Amino acid sequence: MSAEEAKKRIIFDQYSRYHATAEVCALLQTGAGNSILDIGSGEACLLGQFLPEADITFLDPLLTGSVRSDLKIITESIFDTSLPEAAFDIVASVDTFEHIPPDLRQTFLDR
Repeated sequence: MSAEEAKKRIIFDQYSRYHATAEVCALLQTGAGNSILDIGSGEACLLGQFLPEADITFLDPLLTGSVRSDLKIITESIFDTSLPEAAFDIVASVDTFEHIPPDLRQTFLDR
């Protein structure tokens, strides 16, 4: 299935949010040599469908046991203190914040 066909299968509200996120990333000139961290990507890793050429690392505990060897995946929680030290040009998080307990939201943003 092509990337365009895959995008047609995404439900409308998700499509609109990921499309908007991809447009912002494009405005920030993500491309060769730039990296993106997608926090809370979910099993579908949808941002990769909108930015197929980007260097994206997907961080989500739901990806534990993923057989997607074609993707860079971190399966720890964003709150895990054992996360590797890394720097990214852009950090994106779509459809995630509402799943963070209110008392941890500032920690999430700080991290």
